[in-house]
Amino acid sequence: MTLLTLNAVERSHGDLTVFEGVSLRLGEGERVGVVGDNGSGKTTLVRVLVGLDPPDRGERTTRRDLRIAYSEQIPDLPAGATVLEAAHAAFGELEALEGELRELEGEMAGHPDDRRLLRRYEDCLAAFEAGGGWDRERFAERTLTGLGFSRAQLDQDVSTLSGGQKARVALARVLLRPADLLVLDEPTNHLDLDGIAFLEDLLGRRRAAYVVVSHDRHFLDALVTSVVEVEGGRVTRYRGAYRDYRRQKQAELDRALDEFKKQQDFVAREMEFIRRHMGSRRTAEARGRLKRLRRLELLARPPAERHVRLSLGVAEARGLRGQTSSRGTTSATPSPAPGPCSAGSGSGCSSATASPSSAATASARARCCA
Repeated sequence: MTLLTLNAVERSHGDLTVFEGVSLRLGEGERVGVVGDNGSGKTTLVRVLVGLDPPDRGERTTRRDLRIAYSEQIPDLPAGATVLEAAHAAFGELEALEGELRELEGEMAGHPDDRRLLRRYEDCLAAFEAGGGWDRERFAERTLTGLGFSRAQLDQDVSTLSGGQKARVALARVLLRPADLLVLDEPTNHLDLDGIAFLEDLLGRRRAAYVVVSHDRHFLDALVTSVVEVEGGRVTRYRGAYRDYRRQKQAELDRALDEFKKQQDFVAREMEFIRRHMGSRRTAEARGRLKRLRRLELLARPPAERHVRLSLGVAEARGLRGQTSSRGTTSATPSPAPGPCSAGSGSGCSSATASPSSAATASARARCCA
């Protein structure tokens, strides 16, 4: 069953079009990764998906009773609450159901034969149990400790936490909330390796659909069944895990490079003919070829394959003991693409140079390996 669809959606920031013509469908149980360079529009897409930002054009539709839990990169936690209390804020729906169950029990005691009350009680109880209502406090503690908090820190005021710790509390709160669609924006940013392993296991066992924005290819490879790429104002979906996306993407780049090289060879041959024959008996033919070249739509050079150098280090920051970090640098020097010349009626011509597409900045996190 379809949970959410985007149809021909466009979103802009001022005069800048972030993306346009976006059509996506999310169904029950789907596991989707969102990738793209920093600033490409991943968070903008996510905010449109969850309904925080409306499309400038196009349409967003959802299932009528759709429940979405969204974790932002910059959390907003209740003032004066402890870590555990802030996590318990995810249980508002379950607490309301429990309150209704207590009220229905009181009414049923006075009207034991009322079938309407019995049916309502059964519906509330089923929803309460499906959301883990009986085990919610234990689940909250297990989630917080799994994400790196000690039991002593569960009673700590959230106002005293570091930014990374606050992000982990917000992530726990979203993971605890009953939802049909879970949307996580860079959830591994403030987790150590144990925390990432815990999150992978938790999401792997979750039945609900989820969308995860991440630069962590290992994390995505372990979880997602399709990848949405945000690049150059376009949003493209690829089926399969992250490694499948990379294979499909590389095949696309190879085809695009082959077409680019074929066109460049064609342009070079035509330019050579024009240079040789402009001003000769074949001037008319040369001018005809020049005219056709001017109408030719030049293909952009595909981005070069990115080479990422990773350096590993162990970061010991507050709440991040054992964190493995990496720094990646990208190098790519594509050569400029020549374009067709512009020539007057004489025999000479000058070549035009098309601007190449620059290679995207790469970011990756390396895992410890044996």
